[in-house]
Amino acid sequence: MTSNPSITSDLSITSHLSMTSNLSITCNPSIPSDLSITSHLSMTSNLSITSHLSMTSNLSITCHLSMTSHPSMTSNLSITSHLSITSNPSITFDLSITSHLYTFHQI
Repeated sequence: MTSNPSITSDLSITSHLSMTSNLSITCNPSIPSDLSITSHLSMTSNLSITSHLSMTSNLSITCHLSMTSHPSMTSNLSITSHLSITSNPSITFDLSITSHLYTFHQI
């Protein structure tokens, strides 16, 4: 008698999440001053799980903040985050924050 049992199971779950938010505020008072604030937020998440013990998760968050005030100041803020996890185990996390500040003076 010979018996060779074999069980194979593959499970795949995929989830895509996308969120976009655009905020714009503009104020123009009667005095010579213009203020504009713009914020862009984008978040994407990809999750994949299979049953042979491998899990991959990719998380990406990008936030851009731009503020302009004439004639005094301009500020740009950018934040980017990438998260990658695998079950080998290996964890990678990259965070990048960039901020640019420009100051102008009226002549």
